[in-house]
Amino acid sequence: MGAAKFAFCTSLIGYVLSMFFFAMSCENAKVAGVTVSYNNVDTVSYDKHSLFIPCNSDCFCLSSEWDPVCGQNGITYISPCLAGCTTSTGSGKHTVFSNCSCVGVAGNFTAATSQCLDKDDCDRMFPYFLALSVITSFIISLGGTPGYMFLIRSDSNL
Repeated sequence: MGAAKFAFCTSLIGYVLSMFFFAMSCENAKVAGVTVSYNNVDTVSYDKHSLFIPCNSDCFCLSSEWDPVCGQNGITYISPCLAGCTTSTGSGKHTVFSNCSCVGVAGNFTAATSQCLDKDDCDRMFPYFLALSVITSFIISLGGTPGYMFLIRSDSNL
């Protein structure tokens, strides 16, 4: 009975600790046409046709190309083409795209290479997530052997 109690208690403690995982969440990155619409309305779309709207329809972009740019409006676009950008200056990581018709409502908006940085605490929260995962797994595994011992002994008594 001691093995059964120990296995039950470690499992219960492990499952209670795992409830804290629900508090550790991060918001999705804002990617135009995927997690937000082009006018920054939160929608999730799994249709590749939502990437093509009137501001980039004349660009003949590929939907499978992942070359992210960060628009002036704080939204990541899958590629400069899908952001509606027509010109660029600089090279490599220092490339700045201009005349991006999808980035703003009107005129000459720009986008820079790479994704937009999120302002939430996901990077800070990750070590806590790892620590909680290790502790929870360790506590649950402590009761594994006594649980199997109880299971085998109770099965042989039938």
